[in-house]
Amino acid sequence: AKDVLEDGPDDKILVQGTVDLLIPDRVNGTATVVDFKMSKLPPERIAARYRKQLELYALAAENGLGLKVDKKLIYVLGQDVILEV
Repeated sequence: AKDVLEDGPDDKILVQGTVDLLIPDRVNGTATVVDFKMSKLPPERIAARYRKQLELYALAAENGLGLKVDKKLIYVLGQDVILEV
């Protein structure tokens, strides 16, 4: 639970979600997680709102696939903006 809630207990919890895009770099053994969002919010607010979600996606890729996630990106549809979180 501590991966999801900052002051969470040691209990295990289930988080459900879908990674929009995972780009593996087989040469370096790393990966990039990309999430697509539709929003009219300013980029800094989008990044703050979804940072934890991308951290969890990265953790899932690392634990489930053995890939080291070195980039977490949000592509904001409609604004044509890429945010690194």
